[in-house]
Amino acid sequence: MFMHALLQKYSRYCQNPLAMIERKGPLSGRFFIIKIIVMPIKENAKKYMRVTERKTERNKIVKGVFKSAIKATREAVATDKIDAAKESFKKAQKAIDKAVSKGILKKNTAARKKSRLNAAIKKAATK
Repeated sequence: MFMHALLQKYSRYCQNPLAMIERKGPLSGRFFIIKIIVMPIKENAKKYMRVTERKTERNKIVKGVFKSAIKATREAVATDKIDAAKESFKKAQKAIDKAVSKGILKKNTAARKKSRLNAAIKKAATK
């Protein structure tokens, strides 16, 4: 009954309303989460949904690489390992520049991140 009402409510978004509803999480008590999937009608829209999924996966990988490099640099600075911080800073610079070239980060954002990391290393080195 409840699912039927949802199908009627959201059927205007999709030609195939049965493809719209997907249950997420355990069914605990009366409440559970329902994910509405709006399926495109045109073939090129379906293609670009697939393209978007692939690009999202690539972006996640690249973001993970530069974020972990930044984290490693910050941890090395926090533990006063200056040589390790400088080595991980080089890796972080490379990862950040690669993210800029792939269009994941903007140029100014990358410059700001690199500048702040470098400043943190210099500050730790002068202590």
